[in-house]
Amino acid sequence: MSSRFRRAFFLAIAAACVAASPSIARDARNAQISVDVISVTDNNPFKTVGGSLSKIPGVKATAGVDGDDRNPVTVFVLPAGENAQRLVERALSGFTTSLETSLAGKVPFGKSLPVQVGMTHSYVSQITSTVDDAGIVHHARLMSEVDEGFKMSLTPRMIKGKFVLDYKLDVKKLTGPDGGFQNLSIGSHTLQGVRAAHRSITQKIGFPEISGAVVYVTPGLEKNQYFVSIARASKA
Repeated sequence: MSSRFRRAFFLAIAAACVAASPSIARDARNAQISVDVISVTDNNPFKTVGGSLSKIPGVKATAGVDGDDRNPVTVFVLPAGENAQRLVERALSGFTTSLETSLAGKVPFGKSLPVQVGMTHSYVSQITSTVDDAGIVHHARLMSEVDEGFKMSLTPRMIKGKFVLDYKLDVKKLTGPDGGFQNLSIGSHTLQGVRAAHRSITQKIGFPEISGAVVYVTPGLEKNQYFVSIARASKA
């Protein structure tokens, strides 16, 4: 197997400001967004992740079925004026949790605040052969990279005067033996193919009537794994 390197990265890029349409400009050109991402392992036989969050005083479920973790995404609106992260951590105290990243930024409407947490692996994607003037065959390995982890984006939009936040989550995990790579021997060289599981989730939620934080609960690729994203958004 080829040498593999890993790098953990926490990425938050605010895209360059673009000209807003007249309908957007009348409301606001930018939105202030912040997000905390928590990884949760549901190792509690007596509770569920969604069910525990639904018991936060004053919480409202706005998508999916309250406490039903089988839905692709469940959204909870927390009461205003409360420390959202503290409320969520307290509700999830019966599970194994880990704060993956926290970030905040101001972005133009229609542009995304991306969040990326994971690792990058290198692998042999191609082997080339050339023959020189003396008839000697030379082989060369071409390396490629594959990301493993999750990518999330939060995109503010104004739709018919309504402040809407688009949430998108992509999760990729290398699977199978040999660390997720399928090795194919070509002579004395080894070519590698990538085996990966992937999940993509999208969700929209309107913010005009929401003054508290919004919590997105999405399943991961591992059994009993969830990502809990605590998002706050307002016109800037």
